[in-house]
Amino acid sequence: MSNDETLSKKEMDFWTGAAEADTQAVVQRNAQVAQNQKLKDLADRLMKLHHDLENRNDRGADWSYARALEDSIGAYQQVAGDVEVAEALLKKYHF
Repeated sequence: MSNDETLSKKEMDFWTGAAEADTQAVVQRNAQVAQNQKLKDLADRLMKLHHDLENRNDRGADWSYARALEDSIGAYQQVAGDVEVAEALLKKYHF
């Protein structure tokens, strides 16, 4: 096709649809990346908490929860309620 030719309506519809689909895929991917980063940050904070508790020789229930939540959230395998429990635990220790 030379520069002075135009696309037919069918060709234009095809390329417009392809561009819109690509844009939607990028938006969804960016949302997933942002969510994963939030979970990674939460898991990192839990790791710091469980290390802090270890350093204080406090290996009780909160230490155990912090480790377990760090593992599940860090692997993106959290179940309903894990994020809320993790946030409450971190808040309790000002992390």
